[in-house]
Amino acid sequence: MHEAMGSTIGKLREKIEARAPGTLAKFPVSAYIALFDAYPALENYGFTSPAVSDMARAIATSAGEQTSFDYHRLLLLELISKNHAAVAASDLPAVIKTLYAKNFSRIVDDVALERQPPDFHRHTNDKFLKDLGVCNRRIIPAGTQKLNRYKFPLGALKGLGLAGALQSGMHLVTRLGGLSPVYDMHTDSHDADLMAEFSPEGWRRFYLNVAALLQVHTDVKGLYGIGWFFDAKVPEISPRLAYLRELVIETGGRLSAVGVTDGARESALATSPTRRKLHAEGKYLPTDFLAIWDRGSLIRWARASVR
Repeated sequence: MHEAMGSTIGKLREKIEARAPGTLAKFPVSAYIALFDAYPALENYGFTSPAVSDMARAIATSAGEQTSFDYHRLLLLELISKNHAAVAASDLPAVIKTLYAKNFSRIVDDVALERQPPDFHRHTNDKFLKDLGVCNRRIIPAGTQKLNRYKFPLGALKGLGLAGALQSGMHLVTRLGGLSPVYDMHTDSHDADLMAEFSPEGWRRFYLNVAALLQVHTDVKGLYGIGWFFDAKVPEISPRLAYLRELVIETGGRLSAVGVTDGARESALATSPTRRKLHAEGKYLPTDFLAIWDRGSLIRWARASVR
């Protein structure tokens, strides 16, 4: 698949064996991969099973922390080696296959060129877990967002108040037709290709990609995401981001305020002096909003938009 991958796998194996002889015999990568294959079908991309945690801890204890980081770099490449042909042969839309190939190539280059610091490769690092999810096909790269099949988390309705929770609950039952499976959407800030798509055109492509996936994965009820950038206040404060909320409505999504959270505050204030200033003055409280799309609405929008 990638000319650098075979040689990089060989070099990593040699490096691991030179530093901690017998590690790969004691902890076969194939046995580690089998633990991931045993994960529940519907689970958050950040899920790490007790068996995987135990094996990661055992590798670090036996071979040393630095070797364990190299082992997890090797794991990514072995997963790509195992899964790239399966992606190519799957019934996924062509655009999704292309996005998988781009992600695989980026990850191979990251490992071959040592672009990430060694301690990037650990199960407590969200960015590593997103790369791992792509490599083991539990995450679907769809453009400006990445998806995983999940069950809708009813806990997300708690912040909506009684009336809001009842309305959203009815929407889940009547429009989505159930709680699972649904696509859960995520931003991956360390994926430069994904971040380059953060534009009105990129988000339109993303929604078209999701609609194409829904037509292949007919069991998936719809799409949901939670983010501060869906907040009704954002167009007033950051007009250039107004399209994010507008596109939810245009594509048939439903929006509900979840509430003020630490995550919303951290993300909303990270890159904007304007939002930080208004927050410091008590004029802006970053608020997470829940966006939900049922499959029918998103597919109808996609069909109408490409006529």
